[in-house]
Amino acid sequence: MPKKIDTSFKDPYNEIACSTDYERPNEIVDVKEAMDLILSQQGLMLNGEILSDDSKIALANAIKLGLQYAQQMQKKKNNIF
Repeated sequence: MPKKIDTSFKDPYNEIACSTDYERPNEIVDVKEAMDLILSQQGLMLNGEILSDDSKIALANAIKLGLQYAQQMQKKKNNIF
């Protein structure tokens, strides 16, 4: 016998994804977009401490390098197959 989904609660329920709709209201699937959003946050923290401007610049540079490396790896993968 199929399971019956309890719909007595008032949260919007997405049966296909088995999750509520509000869990990912503004889902970002592009990594560059996500990094831009993260770095633009006021009061950005790392390990519970607000990052200084110099630390934010260092983080942004590290992320850019990581993204460039990931793009190169993706291009290599796509050219092989």
